[in-house]
Amino acid sequence: MSFLLSLVLPVAVCVLLVGITSAFWWGKLQKPWAYVAFAFLAVLGLHRIVQVGAEFIRLFRRGGYYLEYQNQPDLAQLAERSLTIEALLVSTVLIVAGWPLLRWLRALLSR
Repeated sequence: MSFLLSLVLPVAVCVLLVGITSAFWWGKLQKPWAYVAFAFLAVLGLHRIVQVGAEFIRLFRRGGYYLEYQNQPDLAQLAERSLTIEALLVSTVLIVAGWPLLRWLRALLSR
């Protein structure tokens, strides 16, 4: 349950980024639904690439992962812990890198 916010945030960023750009460019696209489908898949793929990069940086910077026992925290602590700086940073990089990707896709699918 604690990882749900970290999982939902990048997908929500993808949906918002694709939704906003498709709303602005709907009349300029030859096949707008194809743009929505390809853009969503492209931005989600970009998210996975950015996430893998973040995991490699974290793996080599801190010396790897380790397991430890933790008591069950309350709901507020779970939400605070799951919405990490890493999730926010990955979402920010996703917005910055996704914008040129979506503009390129718009150029491919425009009329």
